[in-house]
Amino acid sequence: MVGFWHAFSLTGERTFADAAAASWRFIDRYFVDRVHGEWFWRVKDDGTVDLAEPKVSEWKCPYHTIRMCLEMKRRLADAGGAAP
Repeated sequence: MVGFWHAFSLTGERTFADAAAASWRFIDRYFVDRVHGEWFWRVKDDGTVDLAEPKVSEWKCPYHTIRMCLEMKRRLADAGGAAP
């Protein structure tokens, strides 16, 4: 998501902004655990959660998930608060 948004910020190509938004919609639909919080590690090809992986690890939750959210929050604020 950050990579797509960065490409959009460099080129102004709407396709990259749309890809960033599509990434968020996919995460929101398939990865977010609305019952217990956090995001699942992965989903299977059929869209169901892969429960074989732990939901939280020392890298996923505190680094990758949070860093992406904070980075997108900053970039969207710099862009005026929303995708153009």
